[in-house]
Amino acid sequence: MAASSSIIYAGDDWRSRFVKKDRLIVPNPIGAYAHGKQLTGYFEIYGLQPNPEGVCRYEVRYTIAPRSLTRAQGWLPAPGPLDNPFVTSSFTNEAGASEVEEELRVNVDALATDTYELVLTVHDLVSGVETTSRTGFSLLN
Repeated sequence: MAASSSIIYAGDDWRSRFVKKDRLIVPNPIGAYAHGKQLTGYFEIYGLQPNPEGVCRYEVRYTIAPRSLTRAQGWLPAPGPLDNPFVTSSFTNEAGASEVEEELRVNVDALATDTYELVLTVHDLVSGVETTSRTGFSLLN
């Protein structure tokens, strides 16, 4: 998962190392977001297994919790999901290909100024395979 400042649709003639397929991913290398801005991320999923009809089905789950809380409760660097996240959500999707691109946009206005851990898990609903990725970000006033 790449933290980004914004994601915009790119023209066919745009040339940048930050253009991914039809999107320009404006990087946010320090992972800092101001209140009033969305947490924005981009990720690619590879190796999805198609069902007999040729459709790949997958679930994306994410959780967000303050890093100070996760350290105090021993969550880091454990690879599993957070037990008591501050934000959690999921969605399912289908694709006709084993490789897909997804965006994550989360309204984080209700969260306090702090450093957070975002845990993103993709579950292939056909094969049962699951993978998890972690990234940190900060919310600033």
